[in-house]
Amino acid sequence: MLGMETSVLGGGINACDCGTGKTVTCLGLIEISARHQQEDFQSAGCPPNRVFRPTLVACPSQLIDVWYDDWNKFFNGPDRLVLKQFYGSEITITNPRRKSTMLGTRLQDLI
Repeated sequence: MLGMETSVLGGGINACDCGTGKTVTCLGLIEISARHQQEDFQSAGCPPNRVFRPTLVACPSQLIDVWYDDWNKFFNGPDRLVLKQFYGSEITITNPRRKSTMLGTRLQDLI
């Protein structure tokens, strides 16, 4: 998958049955790709932890909780992926930790 990410096409399709690890695989690919890019920037003389590349994940609303739960379980922590959500309403999110990942609900909130 990492090879496809750096190819002329710039991506691929990850499709299989439910419960086969597609979400964790995609999150892992995003993290590995970000680490490689960080190493490239550092070797070019950029200060560490000053360069980032956001990755947009678009998924059906039914899967928002799956993505959040998998990120929280496998990729949350210092020097790991940082999750920011642009979805729904902050009123409907009752978990304070999850609420802290919200960017907002309006397009202006993305700026």
